[in-house]
Amino acid sequence: MRKQCIVILAVVLLLVSTAIMIKFGTLPQADPNGLFMPTSSSATWLMMIDPETNKPRPVYIEPEIIVSPFRLVETMSAAHF
Repeated sequence: MRKQCIVILAVVLLLVSTAIMIKFGTLPQADPNGLFMPTSSSATWLMMIDPETNKPRPVYIEPEIIVSPFRLVETMSAAHF
């Protein structure tokens, strides 16, 4: 009976220690809009100055698209890129 109790106790301890194992890693961070974007995305957020209010505002930029809460003024021609 004593051996059975020791075996049962060993199994319980193994299960408990496995259940409380600590895992380390990084947690994703939400974008300014509160969404969690995929890690494989090539987009980013930039803080840009709104020319009307002179205050910083977030602007979403991808290689194919730019989303801005204010009108973007073209200051360079395509030849500069």
